[in-house]
Amino acid sequence: MRNRLFVSFIAIVVTTVVALLIAIQTNIGATFDDFRGAHIGAHLQHVPQELSAHYQTVGSWDGIGPVLEHISTTLNMEVGLVDVDDNLVAATSLEISDIAFNLDVERADLAVEIKDPASSAVVGTAFFRSSPLIKQRDQLFLQQLYRVALWVGLSVLGLAVLLSYWLSNTISKPLNQLSQAAANIPKGHYDIAVDRSSDPEIDSLVVALTHMGAEIGKLEKMRRNLVTNISHDLRTPLTVVNGYLEGLRNGAIADRRTAEKVFEIMHTEIQYLTTLVESLNEVAALDSGEIPLNYAVVSVRSLVRQAVDRIRPNADLHSIRVHDKYTHIDQDTFIKVDPVKFGQALFNLLDNALHYSPPDGRLCIAVTATESELCFAVKDRGDGVLPEHQPFIFERFYRADPNRNRKQHGYGMGLSIVRSVVHAHGGRVWVDSSGVPGEETVFTIALPIG
Repeated sequence: MRNRLFVSFIAIVVTTVVALLIAIQTNIGATFDDFRGAHIGAHLQHVPQELSAHYQTVGSWDGIGPVLEHISTTLNMEVGLVDVDDNLVAATSLEISDIAFNLDVERADLAVEIKDPASSAVVGTAFFRSSPLIKQRDQLFLQQLYRVALWVGLSVLGLAVLLSYWLSNTISKPLNQLSQAAANIPKGHYDIAVDRSSDPEIDSLVVALTHMGAEIGKLEKMRRNLVTNISHDLRTPLTVVNGYLEGLRNGAIADRRTAEKVFEIMHTEIQYLTTLVESLNEVAALDSGEIPLNYAVVSVRSLVRQAVDRIRPNADLHSIRVHDKYTHIDQDTFIKVDPVKFGQALFNLLDNALHYSPPDGRLCIAVTATESELCFAVKDRGDGVLPEHQPFIFERFYRADPNRNRKQHGYGMGLSIVRSVVHAHGGRVWVDSSGVPGEETVFTIALPIG
């Protein structure tokens, strides 16, 4: 790419410089001749009057020589004068003298009759001819001008070559780096290190691709974690069931009482697997929009209290108090949601907070109405969520605690269901936590009003 850009720039610059030199070569001579002609024409207007005035003052052509020399110097031309009888009066050079003496109008550049101002009678004729020395000097001047233009053109061309090389390198380098970085993404290299560009368009492309690589890296990490977590959550109950089935098959579990306990354990594990698969299907269906929401207009206080009433028995077992709080919410505040699915989302937030709260703790669900949103905030003072875990806390099977225990903390689908339900309602959900145990952690759902 760099070579193509460089050649393109050079071709444009060379074409421009050559065209400019041709234009200068073609027009500068004509322009100079026009300028010199205009200069001579302006002064020639006064020559007949000047010669006539001398003749009127003196009464003859005596002493006309200095006047002709002055005119010759002013016009940069040779001047010769003959009287009314065609006799040579004076001349500034031999050449013009011969022309005037022979009245050779064709060899002269210009011939002008001189009249007596008093009688208007012709008293002589002035002949004008460009001096060879003046022509030679003008030609040398034009040649020097052409050489200056040529050197300027070559200097511009050299500077343009350097500028073109720098510009093509500036444009192509980040693009080549971006191309290489994009080619490395399928190979698993998601950290894109590309130099920033001074060009706004290229720089925005660098920023976008860098961000895309980072996001793909996060998704890949989440995918690996998801596979690992699913494998773990499926392997554990299957291992339990398989172990007990082996015991039953080879006769290691023979008495009825032990067999009944084994069947109960296997039934529990199978129920867990069933619940896990159903939750996965529910989240996938919600995310894809395949499950329609059964909207209904319900009381906000009633919806919250149903979730609190569901969690309260389990909270009482751990001596954890649960209460609800309302700001700008009265008995007549209603919201249009799917009461079953959104109620499950509120319950999941409360259940998650309960799992990570210490005994004798407190849970609070605070509902606040703003001009545009209705916010449901579940607050606890449990273990907290570290900042590095917060971007992934709503992912399927994700647990901030690496020492996962599904019996104590569920199967890692609760918050994922919350996010899917909230997004299906057009809302948003997030967590605010310092990650310090004992400090307040807040999970907030915000639904648009109207």
